Amino acid sequence: MEKSDILFVDDSNPNATIIGDLADPETLRELQFDCIVLTQTLHLLFDMRAALATLHRALKPGGILLLTVPGISPVGRESDWGHTWCWSLTAVSVRRLVQEQFEPGSIHVEAHGNLEAAIAFLQQRVLDDVTRDALDQHDPSYPVIVAARAKKSAVK
Repeated sequence: MEKSDILFVDDSNPNATIIGDLADPETLRELQFDCIVLTQTLHLLFDMRAALATLHRALKPGGILLLTVPGISPVGRESDWGHTWCWSLTAVSVRRLVQEQFEPGSIHVEAHGNLEAAIAFLQQRVLDDVTRDALDQHDPSYPVIVAARAKKSAVK
């Protein structure tokens, strides 16, 4: 990696190199990035479609978008983000949203979690309280996190 940027919604993060709202297409330059990692952010944006359009536009041809969103999760009303938590998403909704910008064959979406992992997360239990075997089980009925990878077409 030659360079990385950190985007933040306002200037309160001293590590941010880009300040702005992903729903605003002017926040990121066109064809700016080879890869964008967007972790636990999309659900905080009311206009997710506009944000995904901005992200797609900012990727270079062949660029990769990696994103995660919470599945089963407390909404976090007591946290810094409780006032902006707009959506709860599933693998189906993430796939459909991402397909609006990226070719369906370039998208991979996975949900991770199971009932025991969801309960442990909701009860704020620590890793020592849960066995690794229990966490490694997958049950699509209880997604704790949803992850997606999308590749922008190599042709501009």
